[in-house]
Amino acid sequence: MTDDALGREIRQMRQDIRDDFAHAREVADLKHATLEARVNALEQAAAAEAAERRTTRRWLIGAVIVPSVMMLVTVILAVWRP
Repeated sequence: MTDDALGREIRQMRQDIRDDFAHAREVADLKHATLEARVNALEQAAAAEAAERRTTRRWLIGAVIVPSVMMLVTVILAVWRP
């Protein structure tokens, strides 16, 4: 093998390594973007779930607890009247 051929092989090997690193970087960037999208979707789902829980809690207080307390107060006042 001549010096020129050896030099070409080394340059080709270096270029292959650069290409491999560039490809690995592209793959890592794609994985990062995919992971970031999944995390954003999970955060949005968690926020929506929290809003739904808050709505359910407000409904429970307004539709069940308040009328029950009012009924209990009415019964207590009816029983305690002389």
